[in-house]
Amino acid sequence: MSVIKCILDYFKKHFVVFLFSIFILVSVTILSLVPPQLLKIIIDDIIPSKDLSKLLKYALFYMLIFVAIGLINFLKGILLVVVSQGVGKKIRLEMLNKINRMSFVIFSKYDSGDLEAYFSNDEPVPFVGGLKIYPALVKDYYKFYSLVPCFTMNKNEDPEGVVYTHLGYVFKKIHEDETQFFERQFFQLLSLVFRIDNKLVCLNCGKEFDEEKYRKGIAEFQKMEEAIPKENRTRDNPDYQVFLVAFSKFLEDIHTCECGEKFKQLIRTEGEGKEEKLYVNNVEITPRDYEELRSVYCYQNIVDY
Repeated sequence: MSVIKCILDYFKKHFVVFLFSIFILVSVTILSLVPPQLLKIIIDDIIPSKDLSKLLKYALFYMLIFVAIGLINFLKGILLVVVSQGVGKKIRLEMLNKINRMSFVIFSKYDSGDLEAYFSNDEPVPFVGGLKIYPALVKDYYKFYSLVPCFTMNKNEDPEGVVYTHLGYVFKKIHEDETQFFERQFFQLLSLVFRIDNKLVCLNCGKEFDEEKYRKGIAEFQKMEEAIPKENRTRDNPDYQVFLVAFSKFLEDIHTCECGEKFKQLIRTEGEGKEEKLYVNNVEITPRDYEELRSVYCYQNIVDY
């Protein structure tokens, strides 16, 4: 996630190395264009004129060009090693600083090998209930940075947020947002963290919600409603009452599995007030679990966290 930023920071601190690398690249490109031109002159002009002294000079110049290209390629190889090792060292030092800032509770719960694999090799870290915390992918860079404020927001900046846990403050923000935008952002972030598609499923038998059947049913009921004159679309009208009852039954049936259980989202909240809970893939995420989740994910994916 932060490799590109790390490389740019490295070149800012080592501007001379950056200029030298540009010079090498330009030099190799220019010198690579010279040999074909020399060959053209030797074949078209010097050989027909049988000027041996001139031919010797151009031949030596031709050889020196290839020697120069070889030397510059050698310097380019050294530069690549120096830059790659420097960037790698910087990333690992930042990783070490982040690990040193993490709470000791995390080290008492997670195996050191799992944490090392997560930070070094982008391997997932085992979490509660069989869940795994996955590092953010480069392809999800913009999505990650648009969603991660759900994790990094400081509840203590809000006078009312001091009394809440971080998870409790998330619940508060969800209930205050009438547009449900924050809830969607938060669920999308959790979907990114655990790499779980937040779809509707039956938690009893595992059957997935039939989206295609739902869309077709909605389309049919829209046609039925349009067939009813606008002036008759009132709850007092018998025909419209029949339509509403049928539509309500359709929604009830479509959201109920054949086994009798309701379809539920894999990432959801349940309950109200102090009894409100967060579930991911039917695993409860407690306030303490959520603290660890925020810490591990933000430390690994945000450079200056």
